[in-house]
Amino acid sequence: MQIKVAIRVILVFLPVICSLQPVYGQEIRLEFEDEPLNIVLTWVRDSYNIELSFDDRELSKYIISVNDSFISYDELLTYLLKDTGYDYEKTGGTYLIFPVITEVIKPEKRKYILTGRVVDRYTSEALPFSHVSINEKWMVTDFKGNFSCSSESDSIFLLRISYLGYYILDTTLIDGKNHIIKLQPSNIEIKEVVVKHYQVEKSIQAGSGPGILRLNHQVSSYLPGNGDNSVFNLLRLQPGILAAGEQSADMIIWGSYEGHSQVRFDGFTIFGLRNYNDNISSVNPYITKDIRVMKGGYGPEYGERVGGIVDITGIDGNRNKPELKLSINNMTLNGVASMPLFNKASVVVGFRHTYYDLYNSTNLNLLSTKSRNSKSGGNVDVNVYPDYIFRDMNMKISGTGNNGDNYYLSLFNGADDFSYSVEEEQMNQYLYNDAYEKNIQQGGALFYGKKWRTGGVSNFTLAYSSLENQSNEIRQLIRGQNDRVIYDMDRDIYSDIREIKVSVNNIMRAGEKHKIEFGAGIIKDWIIYREDSMKTEYIRMDNSILIPNGYFNSNITVLKNISLKAGARFDYTAAQEKLYVQPRVSATLRINERIKLNTAWGIYNQFITRSSVIDDNGNYNYFWVVCDNIEIPVLESQHFVVGASLSLNNFLLSMDAYYKMTDGITRYVQTLTERTIYRGDSRSKGIDVLLKKDYKGHSAWVSYSLSRTEEYFPYFIDDDYHRALHDQRHELKMAAILNLKPLYISANYVYGSGFPDPAEVYAEQSTGFDYSRLDLALVFKFSRNKYNIDAGLSVLNVFNRENIKYSNFVRIPSEDQETIDLHAEAVPRTLTLFLNLSF
Repeated sequence: MQIKVAIRVILVFLPVICSLQPVYGQEIRLEFEDEPLNIVLTWVRDSYNIELSFDDRELSKYIISVNDSFISYDELLTYLLKDTGYDYEKTGGTYLIFPVITEVIKPEKRKYILTGRVVDRYTSEALPFSHVSINEKWMVTDFKGNFSCSSESDSIFLLRISYLGYYILDTTLIDGKNHIIKLQPSNIEIKEVVVKHYQVEKSIQAGSGPGILRLNHQVSSYLPGNGDNSVFNLLRLQPGILAAGEQSADMIIWGSYEGHSQVRFDGFTIFGLRNYNDNISSVNPYITKDIRVMKGGYGPEYGERVGGIVDITGIDGNRNKPELKLSINNMTLNGVASMPLFNKASVVVGFRHTYYDLYNSTNLNLLSTKSRNSKSGGNVDVNVYPDYIFRDMNMKISGTGNNGDNYYLSLFNGADDFSYSVEEEQMNQYLYNDAYEKNIQQGGALFYGKKWRTGGVSNFTLAYSSLENQSNEIRQLIRGQNDRVIYDMDRDIYSDIREIKVSVNNIMRAGEKHKIEFGAGIIKDWIIYREDSMKTEYIRMDNSILIPNGYFNSNITVLKNISLKAGARFDYTAAQEKLYVQPRVSATLRINERIKLNTAWGIYNQFITRSSVIDDNGNYNYFWVVCDNIEIPVLESQHFVVGASLSLNNFLLSMDAYYKMTDGITRYVQTLTERTIYRGDSRSKGIDVLLKKDYKGHSAWVSYSLSRTEEYFPYFIDDDYHRALHDQRHELKMAAILNLKPLYISANYVYGSGFPDPAEVYAEQSTGFDYSRLDLALVFKFSRNKYNIDAGLSVLNVFNRENIKYSNFVRIPSEDQETIDLHAEAVPRTLTLFLNLSF
């Protein structure tokens, strides 16, 4: 074999061989051009009679060219084997050529990371909780509009982004960090391009998760009302949120009790002003950007309550140009101004104030009741002229750093003062009732959001909130014949609840289909409650609680259409030295782009609560207390939620079913001689249905809630569960907006089957008064490049239905088991006017 190779080499390279000069000493001359290395080595071996051992086949893969002289075989071999991955060594008289064995380093797979932020095209406002589809995988941005995604296969990402009240955007992006994605609001007229889209469409988003609602607050300006309560007007029209009874101080969601649900604004708690006027809410609608409602079954990132969560995000202000909005109605003056600051920052300030005596009159009804098991007697209307002053102020400074980090400082202060006096003689009895109440609500949050190079996000929040209440009520009932005092009460109440919390929340991606959320924090609550009766100190409570907490949540996408979430929340009470573990799981199945199924289960704890006090006349009062797990047990609730949604051609059908069990509810039962505390539990179940249709700018929806909330306390006359005071079997709500641009006509209607009569709540067949209210509105909107004008009028309670507002219900004992019921009538027929200007 080797002889044949040598002969072939000699014949091929005969001219070269003939041209070689005699070699003297150790000089070795090579002249080859583009020859395989094995041929060159064979020629050297045969020409200079040296022993070489090598792999002929492998070395034939290397092509070399050489025209040089070498003085030794070592120099020759070093030159020929350079950059081949081969080396040599001399063993005996043979040069052994072998491959150099090196550690094989596998090339690291590249991970393509995409991060971005969704903002308004014109104001650069972040759009929180936007829905983003990236390469057909769905996700939701955080409350600052941030999102991140990674891929190991492609650097090109296909995105589809939607946000309530904005046009859907389809786009393609390459991997990179801090992409800014600008969405077009649908209420902006685009010149030279005709786009048939309407602001009133896409007002509600349901079914994205178990028990979750997203609301477009902009649509509320088209609904009946005067604007100052438009946020809560929109909330009360949603399924599962109680509208009948017109709760002004709290949100009753899925059978939750007072204080069991939480309203959050920019990260701090809104405990709620008392607000005797239902046309003014604790949240300025001009300051509101996003409303997210979690009725139950929510994840471990939310704690502190066993009921629902209403998470409201405030606007950041226009970072591109100054803006001014003014609203005048027959109740308040509302103004909001914003302007850009330094690089990528803005400031916004909002202020509301009642500018004259808000009430010309209101009705308090006297109902004579012969016994607690009989229906009410005739109504006697008493005209009252109360004094009411309301005012609040918001300020927010926010910005974005060059590295994509976000920050803001949000501050809030609100107050209201209410007082009235009643002097009325009926049925040979003289009634005197004098009441005064003052509330001050304060809140603030300092936030910094850090975006990491790996695509993760860390959010740092310091929040503070407080509600201070002072009230006094004097009530006397005197028999006219002999001026005998039948009932006498003089009560002073002072309460103060303060909360401060620090939290760190992190979001990171562990892969293309795996997202991990985790965080930790500390919450400190202080509660002071003092009650004096007849100028004598009756109750004095001063407690606090410290709660370190943490959570984790793992979100895994399976087969592109199944999202699984599993996690837990951990709350530790330092005083009790007890750890509360609250596991929570949920799943979402996207059958296709139109149909989704959801389910969730979780355990929830609450460490401050509003305990109820019931006196021997059946009157209820509520105050905040700390759950020390000694006298006041820690609340614990289990949520079971299943749901489904269908979205097709601007039609939405959403259904949620729930079952909740809550333990640790406390109630004080007060008699003439003592006050005893009882521990009870409740169970709630129900079904929510939402039907919504948008058509050519018109919008209409119908929601229905079938529910039952029962409770048990040891002081009941039997061992059965009975209807809770806020239990209502049926509630039907309807709303419609007719778009005749620039004219809009709207209506909404609420029907409630009624709550149990407070005097008969424990009876086998407890009956109450049903609720019915129709509102109508006419709104005119006129827009130009530099200003917008909105004007409108609303008629609330068109048919002047006498609905009862149970939060103001009072029962006064008379003689012979007769009682007098005193209650403020819910909103009577009311005409409201408004004018909105924006520049």
